[in-house]
Amino acid sequence: MAFREIHRIGGHLYLYERESYRDPKLRKVRRRTVRYLGPCDARGRLRAPPTLRVDSVHSSFPVGRLPVLYAAARKLDVVDRIQAVLEVERAEASRLHALALNQATHRLPLSRIPG
Repeated sequence: MAFREIHRIGGHLYLYERESYRDPKLRKVRRRTVRYLGPCDARGRLRAPPTLRVDSVHSSFPVGRLPVLYAAARKLDVVDRIQAVLEVERAEASRLHALALNQATHRLPLSRIPG
C-alpha cells in the first residue's frame, strides 16, 4: 500500500509517494519511491504541483542504421520466415533475428548478447 513521505533536501521539503515491498534476496522489507508529488510544507500539503520541462532535449543516443534495418525486417516478416524455414519456436526465431541485426550493425561479441 502506498503512503506519503516528506524529504528535506537542501533546506526544502518535498513530498513523495512511497510503498513497501519485501526483497526476497535480502529477506527484508524495503521501501521504494512510486512518484514525486512536488514541493510541500512541514505538514505535507503541496505548495505547487511539479512542473514538467519539455522545452529541450535532456539526453539522446545515436541509433545509426538499426531502426531502418528493423523496420525493413518487420515489413518483410523476417522473424516469421526464420521460424518457417528453420522450424523453430518464435522466441528462438526472434533471438536469431536479434543476432543478425547485431552482426549487421555494431557486432557485439556473442558473450555480451543477453538471452
